[in-house]
Amino acid sequence: MTFDEEIFDNNPDVIAGDRCILFKTKGGWAALPKGFNIGVGDTIVVHKDISGEWITHGNNRIGIGDKVIVVPTRDGDLAALNPGTNPWRDCPIVPKTTHPKGEMHDPPDDTWQHHSYSIELSRALDPFEIVNVRFDFTKGFDNRGFQPWYPWGGVWLGLGAEDSNGDPFDGTWYWPVGNPYMVIRGQPMISLDGSTICMIGEQTNDYQTWCIKNFLQGLYPFGRAEWDVKWIHVHISQQSTLYWKNYTLSDLDHASVCAGGEVRDGWCDEASSYSRATLE
Repeated sequence: MTFDEEIFDNNPDVIAGDRCILFKTKGGWAALPKGFNIGVGDTIVVHKDISGEWITHGNNRIGIGDKVIVVPTRDGDLAALNPGTNPWRDCPIVPKTTHPKGEMHDPPDDTWQHHSYSIELSRALDPFEIVNVRFDFTKGFDNRGFQPWYPWGGVWLGLGAEDSNGDPFDGTWYWPVGNPYMVIRGQPMISLDGSTICMIGEQTNDYQTWCIKNFLQGLYPFGRAEWDVKWIHVHISQQSTLYWKNYTLSDLDHASVCAGGEVRDGWCDEASSYSRATLE
């Protein structure tokens, strides 16, 4: 099926030859861009094409003031789809798998000493290539325990080589502000209430979103990984040392990593809103 290129005027990121989904609107045609890659657990909208197969336009973020396409879902809800600029278009998303590494209190009672995650990248990243990362957190406040200096959650990062297999106690790691599993450790790189100076990048969305451009090289003057990075470890806890029993409620909701290009304005805006259809 062929369309005049003018139908893509509603979206500067869709050009002739791109694979996209088209909607007939009252004002003409609207085109949805590809969006960035979807992963297991993402909530998405799926559509039937003319051959009866199910397709999705990917995972796009929606910000306040965006123009959207609204479609009904099977259960009667309305889902908003973003036909606007895709801020990740020039920076390919690196697929990943996230492995929870958090520690529950002993004996286990549904309370957590720390929430931690080892993010396995589909390919190792050269420490000198352009890498941009976005972390989205869910905040929870708890000031119980001894020295709860970061009751909303302090966040430490580690960069692991392939030989670590994501285990923060094994293999080759670089910790920009110190290893959070040491008995005596430094302050976190950010805190989720904004009380700690954001050492690199920026925090948005009431401090729940942390975006870092040129991540691997931007860690200077703290240093850098001198080897290819296969793992990113995210640690969240709220005290000066894990030696004391404390209680962590904040956790990591989502992480996005792209490499090889620049991100555009809007990449650190408020997180998207999607329909209830979930990728299995």
